[in-house]
Formats: sequence, structure tokens, C-alpha cells
Amino acid sequence: MALASAALGAPLSRQAWLGVVLLSAGVLLVGLARTGLDTAGAGNHRKALGFALANACIIASYTVIDSLGVRAAGDAFSYAAALFLFDGLPFMALVLWRAGPRRAEALAYLRARAALALIGTAASIGSYSIALWAMLHAPVALVAALRETSVVFAALIGTWVLRERFGWGRAAGTVLVVAGVAALRLS
Repeated sequence: MALASAALGAPLSRQAWLGVVLLSAGVLLVGLARTGLDTAGAGNHRKALGFALANACIIASYTVIDSLGVRAAGDAFSYAAALFLFDGLPFMALVLWRAGPRRAEALAYLRARAALALIGTAASIGSYSIALWAMLHAPVALVAALRETSVVFAALIGTWVLRERFGWGRAAGTVLVVAGVAALRLS
């Protein structure tokens, strides 16, 4: 988020930075909270944290790249559609190439699920376009921070569907995320 703010020349107010810090701390707390299902030792927990931090760096990088790209394009949907097209076609070609002698079977599988694939594509491009549109109209650091609130929804789904324990760590993290969102909204 700091990278996005610096790279794009979009400085944040103190209150906005407070919101980003609260939200980030909340996401970390939710992510690091024990679920009651943890059977791995502390070594695996540290390893998972390392992967999570590496993933955060990748997300920060593509967020800056996306914000620069969408600002250059000037239109969120066009930029998103171009990315889907230039990512999707080579990937489909790779899948069909890797299918080898089972290519006909793979194509039949694709045809049978075409309607579902189109619905998924429309939902995906729609949600991505909304995030890109927000990057055109708000500081990227704020948009990036708000996108990470999905961690709270994942924790709630884990609790309700997977029967994971919500616990104090997730509860405190959720409170910090909500406080961060409120600080961002009021900044």
C-alpha cells in the first residue's frame, strides 16, 4: 500500500494511514488466529506465514501494475477484458496442448460446461472491473486495503461452513478491520 501510494503519487492523510494500519493489523490477526483445527507444529505455521508474506508482496506488485495499466487505458472494463483475453487464450492453448491424445475429451468437457464458464467469467470480469474502476477514482492504497477485507468473509465462511472456531484472535482481527474501514471511510 505504501508502494502504491509512493509509485502513483497519491499521498494519504494521517487518518487514511491509520485506517490502512488498522485494517492490515486486523487482516494479520484474522489470518494468524488459531482455528482449533491446527494440527501442524509451529514450524509449519511459520512456513505458512512466509508464504503469506510472499503472496502479499505479489499482490502489492500486481496492484501497482494494474493501477498504472488501468490509468493508462482510462477504462476499467476495457483493461480487464484485454487482460482476460490475453491471459485466457494462451492458457486454453496450453491446456489443449497438454491434453495431447485426450484433446477431444478435453474439448467435450469444455463444451459441456460452457454456460457455467461464461457465468463465472462474467462474474470474475465484473468484480475485477469494479476494483479497477475504484483505482481510477480513489487512492490505490485505499482500494488495495479495502480489497483485503475479504479475509473477514473467509473467516466467517470458515466458521459457519467448515465449523472452524472463530475465537478471540479472529474476533479482535475483525474489530480492527471494521475500525480500519471506518477510518478509511471518514478520511
